[in-house]
Amino acid sequence: MRVRGKKRFQLLGYAFIAIVAVIIAVFDFIKENSIIFIGIAVIIIGIIIFLFIRKSKKRAELLDSEISPEIINKLPTEALHHLNNAINKELAGDFLGARMHYTQCMECMRDLKETDEYKVIDKQYEEFVSRDPVFHKLAEGLIKGIKQNPGILQSEITKRLDPLETWGQIQYYNRKISKDDVYYALYFMDRLGYITRTKKGRSYELYSKEAEISEGDSE
Repeated sequence: MRVRGKKRFQLLGYAFIAIVAVIIAVFDFIKENSIIFIGIAVIIIGIIIFLFIRKSKKRAELLDSEISPEIINKLPTEALHHLNNAINKELAGDFLGARMHYTQCMECMRDLKETDEYKVIDKQYEEFVSRDPVFHKLAEGLIKGIKQNPGILQSEITKRLDPLETWGQIQYYNRKISKDDVYYALYFMDRLGYITRTKKGRSYELYSKEAEISEGDSE
C-alpha cells in the first residue's frame, strides 16, 4: 500500500512539473511574439467596439426621432421597461417577442390615450409592425382569404381560412398561429391600408382595398 501511495505521489509531482513547464513555455512564446499578440488583441478589441457602436446606432434608429427625452421622462416606468425590451428583442431578431413587449407597453399606457406620449409610442409601434416579418407573413396569407371571401367577419376568419392551419412556425417559436396573431395582423393591415374593417355587430367585415377600388371603377 505504501509503494502505491508513493507512486501516486510521484505521478502527481511529475504532472505538476509538466504543467509548470507548459505554462513557462507559453509565457516565453508570448514574450517572444508579444507584437503579434498585441496586434491580435487590438484587432479583437476593435471588432468588439465596432459591434457595440453598430448595435447602439441600430438601437438609436429604432427609436423614433420624435421620442424626445421629455417624452421618455413622462412614460410610466413599466411602459418604458417594455419599450426597452421591445427594442432589445428586435435587435436580437426576436420579432414575436418584440411585438409582445410593444403590446404590453401600449397596455400600460391605456390611461394616456389623449396625450402626446401615447401618440408617439403608438407611432413607434406602427413603424415596428411595418418592419415585422411575422406581420408580413400573416398579412400575406390573410389578404388572399379576404379577397376570396369579401365581407368575411373577423370573428370567422380563423375558422374559414385554410392557410391559417398550415403556416406552421412563426420564426423559431414552434407553435400554431393564434387568434391574437390574426387580430394583430388584421388591426394593422387596416391601419397600414391593406384592408378596411367595417363594424358589423360585435365583429368587423373585412374587405381588401383592391376589391373596393375595382368595384368603384366598375361603377
